[in-house]
Amino acid sequence: MKITALSFAIVYALGVLSTLTVTKMQSAITCIVSNQKITIGESITISGTLNPNLQGATIYLTFTRPLGQTIGATTETGSYIFEFSPEEDGNWMVSARWPGDETCLESTSPSVDFYVERPFPTLYVLLGLLAISPIAIWLFLAKRKTN
Repeated sequence: MKITALSFAIVYALGVLSTLTVTKMQSAITCIVSNQKITIGESITISGTLNPNLQGATIYLTFTRPLGQTIGATTETGSYIFEFSPEEDGNWMVSARWPGDETCLESTSPSVDFYVERPFPTLYVLLGLLAISPIAIWLFLAKRKTN
């Protein structure tokens, strides 16, 4: 039975109501990552929405590092966008949580995975080619002289 203010007043006046149970509304929160894979030095955008959309609601983001440690971040809008630049390679996870309020239950999003890879060692490849080039040229010239 749905209890409205009018029905509550009537039932109360008749003395029928002995206990009133107020149930909080369900809430839902989403968590989306902009990329599934990034390189160290790049940033990833974490975004999502809270339903109901409550301006000023504090959203807690939890990032789980590859070795299991967590990092927290907060944002204070019903819809959120957060930039994050991980400095460690490996598999990461992020989830969003809203603790609820006096009218709504708390909500936690499913964890979302993303991978952070090390940058390609371009400098080392170039240095290696520069180190090998004189040797290759010397061998090529030495072989031509013997022919």
